[in-house]
Amino acid sequence: MVREGEKGESLFVLVRGRARVTVRGAHGRAFEVAELAKGAFFGEISMVGGSRTATVEAIGPCETLEIAAPVVEALAQKRPHVQEI
Repeated sequence: MVREGEKGESLFVLVRGRARVTVRGAHGRAFEVAELAKGAFFGEISMVGGSRTATVEAIGPCETLEIAAPVVEALAQKRPHVQEI
């Protein structure tokens, strides 16, 4: 779904399925830091930091909703509490 280090300009909502989150350690070896389920979101950090901080891979069949940064920004202007999420 997303790879650590890639440029990110959107966030994702996991609509169906499960996903594994991994990061690379100091020696380049990937290790799992989380498992996501339906309703979880990821990718939001890269919208402010520029690049993906983790790799997220599907565990079996998944469905995601991708929301582009301009859409999130417009929503946050109309509903400031969105920035707290």
